[in-house]
Amino acid sequence: MIPPRVLIEELFARDIQLNPPATRDALSGLEARLGYTLHPYILSVFEAFDGFAEGDFDQRSFIHVSSVAEIIACADQYPQAFADIAWSAQMLGCCLGRVDDPVRDLDTGNVVAAGYADFWKKLVSNQLPF
Repeated sequence: MIPPRVLIEELFARDIQLNPPATRDALSGLEARLGYTLHPYILSVFEAFDGFAEGDFDQRSFIHVSSVAEIIACADQYPQAFADIAWSAQMLGCCLGRVDDPVRDLDTGNVVAAGYADFWKKLVSNQLPF
């Protein structure tokens, strides 16, 4: 797993603007909305930064990683979504209570990463299939 501080450095090197860390209240609201506790690693990432800034995305993969508020807003339609592809309506997601739950394209069911930690590793090493 990439430590959150290293992940931030990698994302800044890719010219991605990040939101400030999620608040404890926001994270509690997310856990309440999802109905489970966030995995400690996933929680540590949100405590380091709350997704990508609105409208920003990775220039190589076109991935936008959602903030806690964005995740909550789309939870009715996409309860596992935590990211999307900026140029399409494709949503990516997994169970945020488990670090090893496969990240899938929520429309096709195709696996894009072995889990949440693997998603970040693939994003910063240009290995996502987008």
